[in-house]
Amino acid sequence: MALSYEDFSKKMRSRLDAFPEITYYLQTLVYGNDFTSQGYTFLEGHQGGVYDVTFNKDGNFLASASRDETVRFWRKTGDFSFQPIESSSLKFNSYVWTVRFSQYGIVTGDAGGCINFWNEEDLLAGKEPGLIKSLTIGSPNNPVFRISFDPTRNYIAASTLNEEVQLWKITLSLSRQGGKIVAPVKDIETGEQKRFSHGGEVYDVNFNPLSSSSYFVSAGMGNVVKYWDAELDSNQTPREFVPESSAKDLIVYKTSFSYPDSSGSAENQMLASANSDGTISVWRISTGELLQTLTHSFNKTAVYSSGRKAVFGVAFSPDNRILASTGDDRTVKLWSVHDWKQLRTYWHRDALNRLSFGPDGKLLASASADGSVWLYQIDAIWDNGDDVVIEQLLRDSYHFLNPEGA
Repeated sequence: MALSYEDFSKKMRSRLDAFPEITYYLQTLVYGNDFTSQGYTFLEGHQGGVYDVTFNKDGNFLASASRDETVRFWRKTGDFSFQPIESSSLKFNSYVWTVRFSQYGIVTGDAGGCINFWNEEDLLAGKEPGLIKSLTIGSPNNPVFRISFDPTRNYIAASTLNEEVQLWKITLSLSRQGGKIVAPVKDIETGEQKRFSHGGEVYDVNFNPLSSSSYFVSAGMGNVVKYWDAELDSNQTPREFVPESSAKDLIVYKTSFSYPDSSGSAENQMLASANSDGTISVWRISTGELLQTLTHSFNKTAVYSSGRKAVFGVAFSPDNRILASTGDDRTVKLWSVHDWKQLRTYWHRDALNRLSFGPDGKLLASASADGSVWLYQIDAIWDNGDDVVIEQLLRDSYHFLNPEGA
């Protein structure tokens, strides 16, 4: 006699509670490589782990940076689909840690210590990539991990392993090729350079998106996030945001600012950090108050043999309703900013690195260590949280394993 669905569901739920990471393998068994019914899908093309992923300002293009020494570009072809722009891949001689769309073009930072500015129009049109400007700020032993921009004040900041953030003011000279203006890329005068000492390896640098703010954060080793004013000298004493953790030698891998409200007020703006102890810290910037410490549900069988349980990525949605996080436990988690409850968990076959929301907040992208880029339909989660999705998965699993029913 076939097992009833009620008994099947009870047994499977107990197994999923004990070993939640098998959710991914159950999905693969039932749905193959088509996860769209579960609200997510993936893009393939890289031959190594993906370190960074980002949308352009209108959300119609996606860029991904990889361990395979390339940056790939993807064009949106539907509400939930992107196709690669094969002719526009950028090839390097080292890992590429970060890629950004900016008003100065597409900007990359690599393991060779270089920041490169590329012609965005040509790349997204599938033309021969045009290198507009190159800066060497590090070396193979001092890679460029992150790049951030302050568009209202024309600052660019970069983080490296040498325990400092380097910052430049970008001037207003136009870059030309063959008499043609290719981009409003500005010369970066080394005389304008500032160096801000973080006191440990710097894995993230991030400008506050408020137009009235000239502040940025540095994060990395040292169990602290430092908040600097780009307009002041580098010998200033920064504000510090310290995660609440008992871990020794805590590392902060990534930060995210909440977005300005309609009034542009900074009063309720938040700052979140992704921490190496498996937690996410959230502060109110104006007061420094630690609002919340969120914890991933790390299962020991899901964590690499290294024993790491880090959260590598964190991002606020553009409407500030959701905080997304991801890390070594092979999950992307979505949290409600209203009450900090967990809304949804997406399981994967490998660790996840960075996260990026599309500009309208309907899509989220993640960079995976397995070489893929994952996409998530965020606007669907309010009606399809974990309970709904798991129930559907169990019903589909039951019919897949027992097609005759019972």
